Amino acid sequence: MNLQSYWIFLEDRDATFTFGKKLGEALLSCQDCPRLLAAFGDLGAGKTSLAQGIARGVGVPDSVYVNSPTFAIHQAHQAHQSSGCITYFHHLDLYRLGDEDDLVHLGLEELIDTGISYVEWPQRAPYFFRAHPHIQIHLAHLDEWSYCELEKLEDGRVLVIKAKAEALAELLPLISQDFNLQAMT
Repeated sequence: MNLQSYWIFLEDRDATFTFGKKLGEALLSCQDCPRLLAAFGDLGAGKTSLAQGIARGVGVPDSVYVNSPTFAIHQAHQAHQSSGCITYFHHLDLYRLGDEDDLVHLGLEELIDTGISYVEWPQRAPYFFRAHPHIQIHLAHLDEWSYCELEKLEDGRVLVIKAKAEALAELLPLISQDFNLQAMT
């Protein structure tokens, strides 16, 4: 799969949340973007903070607490858009997935058609993600990232977004109004 990659430095949890919110809003406006997000990153890298922001961006009310479904594996949150439409934000954490065949029992095939699906630890289901168009999001602590422009910074995280060129061509202009994403060379 030929993917394009862009990165951004996020200084803290609030910046990660804010980026997620903008990404969620952009996904609702993006006609041809995949609605399946694969979130990679070590523990504490910011996957859940990003999920919380995306949930708000797609219309999950502030009164609904969005946390990582580590033990439940899947949580569905109803999202209301300004148009009055109802969609869902599906938050999945595959860390405890026993076998990729368990995804059949979760009904992941059906979930991805009912809203935005954000999946933490997607590497536990490689065949599923090879078969479905998705956007990859990689989060890393700054000390795990070696890039000359950031070497003087002491804290924060780096987010890398990867997708097919067609999806990013539509998605990035919607995000770049507020965030300066850099193409990876």
